[in-house]
Formats: sequence, structure tokens, C-alpha cells
Amino acid sequence: MTHDEIEAATRLSADADTDHEDARGWYDSYGWHLTTEDAGDVMLQAVRYDWLDDEDDAVITRLRKADSDLSADEAESIVTAARSTREAAESICDLLDEAVEAYERGDLDGAKQALLSAYSQESDHGDTPATSVLAGNLLEAAEDD
Repeated sequence: MTHDEIEAATRLSADADTDHEDARGWYDSYGWHLTTEDAGDVMLQAVRYDWLDDEDDAVITRLRKADSDLSADEAESIVTAARSTREAAESICDLLDEAVEAYERGDLDGAKQALLSAYSQESDHGDTPATSVLAGNLLEAAEDD
């Protein structure tokens, strides 16, 4: 479902599937890499989601231990991107949770607002699969007369 389709939705779906991607899954699916001088292309997921619970220095050390070909600057760049991506994933998935909560209350406007916010944030990172799928499950457009 697109941004315009979310805005145009006129009712909530009956018995919708409210499952949606969680932040860890969103992070794990994110397509980003850094081309390094000695280590080649290093994917964002070289920094595991749960590693980001630690301070940057500890994460950089862990990453460089896992891949000794990374320079300190390269490792720092990857950690910075990973932290930013995790924050985006958590924010987007919190909004998807809000949309489900609004759906469960029967609040069309609340569901649409949460989905539109999630859509906007997710589109800042490329495409919008998590938001579009959930919106398609929760919302319906008016049938043409």
C-alpha cells in the first residue's frame, strides 16, 4: 500500500493479520555495505543488532576482532551506520506497533496516522515493505459505487 492509498483508506479491515516485522528483522534485512580498502565489501550486519547495546568503542573493538582487515576508521563508519539503522528500525517498528494498537481499538485515524509516520520514516531508508504490508492488512479503501 502506498502513502496515498493509506491516506485514502476509509475503513479498517475485518480480522486483519496484525503481525509485522520487528526491529531486529528490519535491521537484519537492511541493505547497506561499506567498501573497504582491505576487507572488501562489509555488510552492515557485520555489527550484530545486540552488539549495539554496548558503547561504540566496545562495538568497534568487537568488529575489528571479527575482521582484522578493517581499519579503525572503517569500523567506526560501519558502527555509526549500524547504530543509525537500528534506531530507525526501532522507531519504525514502534510506529507499526502503534498502528496495530489503534486498529485493535477500532481507531481508523490513529492507525492511519501511525502508518503514515512509519511510511515516511521507512521511505527515508529506501523502500517501505514493512509499512506497506501492514497497511495493506489493516486498511481498506472504499469500494467504488
